[in-house]
Amino acid sequence: MPNFGIRLFFSAVPFDSFVEGTMRDELVQKIRTLGVPRSTVAKLAGLHLCDVTGYLNGRLDLNEQKRSRVAEVVADIAKVIESFPMKVDLRDPENVRKMIVMVNDARLQMALFNEDAAEDTAQDLPTLRVRALNETPV
Repeated sequence: MPNFGIRLFFSAVPFDSFVEGTMRDELVQKIRTLGVPRSTVAKLAGLHLCDVTGYLNGRLDLNEQKRSRVAEVVADIAKVIESFPMKVDLRDPENVRKMIVMVNDARLQMALFNEDAAEDTAQDLPTLRVRALNETPV
């Protein structure tokens, strides 16, 4: 006998969209807590502001690559904020980009001398090797 009209919660809501919605909520909360302008996130992630705003408000779905870029930018900005002892101006995306590079470089260089941190950043250490001037990074 068929069960018409009976639907379970998990069959009505796909698991992937539930997980993706949770990740989006975490990103929105982190952006609010850190006080990061969405325009800065959009510029650093290489997306249009309306795409980032639509995604964070739940009106727009982005592909996996774009979602990971937004999450990576927010994580990098969080590292910058926790690394600097003073308040950081996050309204200028180019300045924020320079700070992200500076903090990431400093963390990699500290990992050279700190064995505990070296385990976390071991995959990034080859990027610090000395290269010839005309050699392009890998």
